[in-house]
Amino acid sequence: MITLGFVGDINPGGTLVYGWELGENLSSLFDGFDIRVGTLESAIGDGNTLCHIKIANKHMGNIIYSPDESISVLKKLNINAVSLANNHACDCDLEGLGHTIEVLEANQIAYFGAGRNEEEASRPATLIVRGCKVGLLGYCYPDTSARYVPSENAGGLNFYSKEKVLDDIRRYKDTYDYLFILPHWGVQHKKRPLYVDIEAAKLFIKEGATAVIGSHTHILQPTFSYKNRFIAMSLG
Repeated sequence: MITLGFVGDINPGGTLVYGWELGENLSSLFDGFDIRVGTLESAIGDGNTLCHIKIANKHMGNIIYSPDESISVLKKLNINAVSLANNHACDCDLEGLGHTIEVLEANQIAYFGAGRNEEEASRPATLIVRGCKVGLLGYCYPDTSARYVPSENAGGLNFYSKEKVLDDIRRYKDTYDYLFILPHWGVQHKKRPLYVDIEAAKLFIKEGATAVIGSHTHILQPTFSYKNRFIAMSLG
């Protein structure tokens, strides 16, 4: 048996970067997991290059990035893998996405849900623990993010569609002992998840996903069991 700890969106900037230590209780909790997974909802970089799509359209939302030193926050939390399938991963444009990935790779933190080309953006992260093979797939709702669509030679986000997730589950469920789906979906600051997302999460479980772990809403949404498997609509 293995234990996995999932957290919601992590923005590792601000005062967290300097002089911050993990409390004893939280440290003990995190240390008790074999694998720790979160969503890195921030580009990592100096901000010299910013998302040109958001700059051109003020309705696309704010721009968030964190300095390279902010990787220390993920290291203190002992995070093993992060989803980049979110509306801030490309806030320093595609150049910044590439840099974020380089920083994660240098610190041996796995990533998924975005990449430097289409193949990398869509493939799962693979973690091996106690002889078990764990797969992690991340998806970003198209309506929440600037449209960085990856191609063979250009990076971008792994965008969500119900059909794509179902196809991926069918493709990978026999490859992994455990296959987790992490969609970045829902409406921010709403306690109630969208009905269409609840029904989609159930379909993913029916098709063979081990669990569905959502994020994006910045508020905790319901968790429940379906067919003896776990669904968290959003961890906030």
